[in-house]
Amino acid sequence: MIFQKRLLAAILTLLFGGLNVSFSLFELDHYNDSTVIIALGLIYFLTLVLSVAQFEKELLPTWKSWLAFAITITVPIISHVQLAYPEIRDKGTWYVTGIAILLCVLVVRRRIYFAIVGGLIYISETLYFCGIGYFSQSGITGAVLLIGSTIAISRGLETFNWQIQNAQAILKAKEERVEFRRGVIEEYEHAIGRIKANVMPKLKRVASGKYFSKADRELYQYLEWELRDVISGNRLINAQMKKAVQKARERGVDVALLDEGGLEFVERGQLDNLIDILVATLSEINTGRVTIRTQPKEPWLIRMTASRPRVVTPDLDLKLGER
Repeated sequence: MIFQKRLLAAILTLLFGGLNVSFSLFELDHYNDSTVIIALGLIYFLTLVLSVAQFEKELLPTWKSWLAFAITITVPIISHVQLAYPEIRDKGTWYVTGIAILLCVLVVRRRIYFAIVGGLIYISETLYFCGIGYFSQSGITGAVLLIGSTIAISRGLETFNWQIQNAQAILKAKEERVEFRRGVIEEYEHAIGRIKANVMPKLKRVASGKYFSKADRELYQYLEWELRDVISGNRLINAQMKKAVQKARERGVDVALLDEGGLEFVERGQLDNLIDILVATLSEINTGRVTIRTQPKEPWLIRMTASRPRVVTPDLDLKLGER
């Protein structure tokens, strides 16, 4: 549909431009050298064709813009130099509307500065050659209104298109965030499902109230830690972190994982890289308490603090990632 509308607009533009060229071709006896005027009309029309053709891309190529700019300046000069009589008569300013059409094409094809500068020069040339007396009859007023209206409409459409694109980008970002969050929730639910399948038989045994050996109590203690880590640690837990936390606890380190939000839209790969740093740091700690947490309103993504027993001030305060 858009292609068909642009094609129709291009055809109408060429028909209108060709009509203005015909005004000079039907009055060739008014010029010193008719071949020059014919060539000038053909070059103008060819430039117009090049300017409206290949409109899949809005921005007109630079070389076509310079060509249209050059035609805008040279057509009035050559046309008046070739006049066979000094005074301006009917059809003597055939180019006024034609050049205005070409300048409007430049505006539509997003070459507005070419159009403005070329328009000012072409208006000045028309005023110089026609003089004040014939200037009002040359059609330049209508041409200026046509160019000005095209600039205003083009600017309005650009603003409107920018607003549409901005709204579409925001909507797309929201959809991507919703989809990403859905994937995170599914990932979390899948992890919970695996834990349930693994611990439910053990929880039933604990609920039976039977006597447990020391080894059983240690096993259930690790099981309690694992459940707590999955629930409170959420996205901080992966296979590497799980192993590192277990080894740290075996060394006597008190480890707490607190995912309080803020990682919902962090890619899994980026998050795993941060967790690798945490795992490497945790492996160097042999005593005290370690807290790994997230807080959505902080500039960092993950914070890791470590302190020795009975020491209030952390010996390690590591902040990773940027929000």
